[in-house]
Formats: sequence, structure tokens, C-alpha cells
Amino acid sequence: MQNLAIVLDAGCSFTLLSNCFIDNYIKDANDVQLKVYICLLRGAASARGISMNDLVEFLNYSEKDVIRALRYWEKKGLLVLSSDSGRKVSGDDTLISDETISGIQLITPQPPSVPQQPAVHEDRPAALSLVRNSPAHAPGSHSLADMKEFRNDPANRCLITAATAYLGRPLSEPEFSSLLYYSKDLGFSPELTDYLLQYCIGEGKKSFHYIDKVALSWAEENVRTPDEARALICSHEDEEAISRILKVLGRVGKLAPEEGRLVRRWLHKYAFPIEVIEEALTRSVIATDHNRIPYAEKILKSWHDLGVRSLEDAKEADAAFRAEKEASRPVASSRKRSGGFADIEQHDYDFSELEKKLIDN
Repeated sequence: MQNLAIVLDAGCSFTLLSNCFIDNYIKDANDVQLKVYICLLRGAASARGISMNDLVEFLNYSEKDVIRALRYWEKKGLLVLSSDSGRKVSGDDTLISDETISGIQLITPQPPSVPQQPAVHEDRPAALSLVRNSPAHAPGSHSLADMKEFRNDPANRCLITAATAYLGRPLSEPEFSSLLYYSKDLGFSPELTDYLLQYCIGEGKKSFHYIDKVALSWAEENVRTPDEARALICSHEDEEAISRILKVLGRVGKLAPEEGRLVRRWLHKYAFPIEVIEEALTRSVIATDHNRIPYAEKILKSWHDLGVRSLEDAKEADAAFRAEKEASRPVASSRKRSGGFADIEQHDYDFSELEKKLIDN
């Protein structure tokens, strides 16, 4: 394929993005993390700087999403965070009550170093990593003995059979190594790995490169059971839905507690797709300047009672409502009763006969 010719407009201003960052860090980051990092670079190049509110409003993400992205880059060694109390926030440190991130020091990206594995002598055990949820191996780096031990476990044999059924084909050697990685290095039970596969494949993601990332993110959140995984997925989906709801409403920040309760009712009790919720909110924005979420609640409750499950169902409900309203209108009589000339009782007179009688008299 022919190379692309790229020409830079000499008159445009720009923010420098390290080649080392592109080569070593960009492929593993999600869109939120990338956007936050690029905005930090843009703010560092500006005399004005950048604030947390700037990031939240410009990117239209919640403050929790932005903080999560900052902690991701801190763990990658690309920035140092400090709180308003003056202490460094790093590793597994958590912000204490009423403490906020107030300072960010960007670190020049460096190629990630590959640690040398210490020689393991037969007369003493290998040293254990003290970093929480930091895997000792990457997928595919296990010994034949590890693989044999994994296969011989009855629960793991059931897991391999289930994975084969989910994919509709036998597992490749790298895919089998991923299952071993989840079990041996991430500490997943066969039940949790089974749920991991069901969730990712159910989302249309059959690539183990994607499944590996989800597994690692669950391990970082200390997920240990399918129920904990469901709760984590639900919380992330709720955050994404709330972000979209705030965007429709033209708001930033967070929902009020009562608003959040109504939104969770729409998502979990009514189980509406986010597109249907957005349609109801759009109607509330058009109809009123105040109490838009309670207004949308009335719409969504009526749709729930009518069995609406999609935008097409909502359109059909609208059409049925209009037809019923039209049919309930009283039939207009042929004679108007508005006080005009047509309301005067009409008579048939012989005006010639009347004129004759007047003359005779």
C-alpha cells in the first residue's frame, strides 16, 4: 500500500505528544484515559493551566471518571499526583474524607523496562511480589507443568469445555494460556472466569486480547466472585448512562440523590435501554425548563405500563394515544351554536303576500 503524504500547516499551534508515549502506552489505554492525558499536555503548554472542572466540563465525563484516568497514568509512572493537604497520592493510596487532587506533575514517558527475573535455586523458593494484583507472569509464560496441573483439575476441565462452546471452536494455545493466567496469576475461580467469558462474548468481544484487559481491570478492582463482577459492571454502566443523561439535559457534575434514585429506577426496575430514556428526557427538555427528570419519570412510567421497550414501541404508543384522543372528541353538529347569524331560527315567508296585506291595510 502506498505511504500517506502528511503535510503540517506551519501556521497552526500544537501540543507535543511523545513518540515514546505513542509507541509504548497508547495501545493499552482507553478513550477516557487518552483524552484526559492529552488535555493535561494541552494545559501544561498553556499559561492558564487546567483545573479539574475544566476537564469535567470539556470532556463531559464525571469527576470520578477523570480521577480514575489520573490514577491510571499515575500507576503507569507518567504523572505524580498531590492532594490539597500537600501529600503525594500514589500506588494504592486513597483520598481521605474531603481531600481532593490539587497538583499534577507530568513525567516524561520512558520505555517500560523489562525486569530481569532472578535466578531461582532449587534449595529456596522464589520471592513473591508485594505489589497488590500485580501478576507475576504474562499470558503465555507458564511452564508445561503449570499447564498440565491446570488441565488435570476437574473444575478447569469443565471451564475449558464451556469456553470451547462459547467460542464455537477449540481453544488455541495462547487462549488456553490466558485461562491459566486468570487462574494462577489473577486468582480467578473457574466460576469467575466462566462469567468473564460469558460477559465479554455476550458483548460481541471474542478476542482474548480484549478479555485479558477486562480480567486485569477486574483484578485491579479486587473482584473475586461473579456477583462482585456483576456489581462492578452495573456501576460502570450506570456511570456511563448518567453521563449520557447529563449530556441530554445540558448539565455537568452529578445528579441530586432523588434524581439518581429515579434514574436507577429507569435503568433497573423499568429496564429501559438508554436510547428510550434519552428520548423521554429530550421531550422533557422541550416541554419544560424545570423538573425535567420528574417530567421524564411520568413519560417513562406510562411507557413502562404500556410495555414500551424500544423507540419504535414509543412511536406506536404515541400513534395509539393520538388515535384514541381523536376518537373521544364529540361529533360536531351541522348547525353551529356560536351566537352568529346561523343560530337564528329560520322561516319560509311569502314576501309578495306580506306586501299585499300591508297595502290593503
